[in-house]
Amino acid sequence: FSDYALALSPARKGADANERAARLRKEAELQTAGVNARIAYFDWVRAQAQLAIAEASLASSKARVEDGSIGLDAGTVTSADALGLQGLAASAELGVMQAQSFLRLAEQNLRITAQYHGPLQLGEDLSAQPAEISSFGSLEELINHGQENRAESQALRKSETALKHGVDGANVNLYPRLDGFVNLSHANPNQAFFPPSNEWNTSWMVGLNLSWRLDGYLNTKAQVRELEANANVMRAQSHSLDRA
Repeated sequence: FSDYALALSPARKGADANERAARLRKEAELQTAGVNARIAYFDWVRAQAQLAIAEASLASSKARVEDGSIGLDAGTVTSADALGLQGLAASAELGVMQAQSFLRLAEQNLRITAQYHGPLQLGEDLSAQPAEISSFGSLEELINHGQENRAESQALRKSETALKHGVDGANVNLYPRLDGFVNLSHANPNQAFFPPSNEWNTSWMVGLNLSWRLDGYLNTKAQVRELEANANVMRAQSHSLDRA
């Protein structure tokens, strides 16, 4: 009876809080995976843009080298200037190679992050003007919004709540335990009848039992301290995330 009256409600509330915390952690992981995939995509887009810029720079450098060669033959460009133009062209060629390497790495990172094996193509018109960004509010409002609504913060708070309900449920064991019992016996002979006789008799018994155990009290104290310490850890992690 004491378990139904005192322990059932904290156990149910704790289980509900743990389930909600698990769902929030899953949501946070999905959001993190989505953000990482978008970052990898735009890294790949940026790598393509850098390669296009490097190739255009190389083409321009090669054209200048050709012009310098003509000028050198005509005597309007010195040998030092012609060599300088060749050096710029070599640097531009190195830039193209570096851009190609970065593009390969960005593409590999995108495929790994997104777990995608098909052909890659741009999913938007990068030459179009971006949409205007509406006001999101002040920095303080954004921080407060993040602290209240981020799935990671909510999951930590729900885990702390579940541990607090666990403390309430464990505290029940500090008090005497009230049990009810009922017994119905139909036997031959029935030990409840005296003197014993060789006949069938029915007896019944209903009662309450109030008990308390010292070892249970001491074990519960230790369990409560452990749960409270874990709740403090969750609270500290939540505060740390809020500060971050």
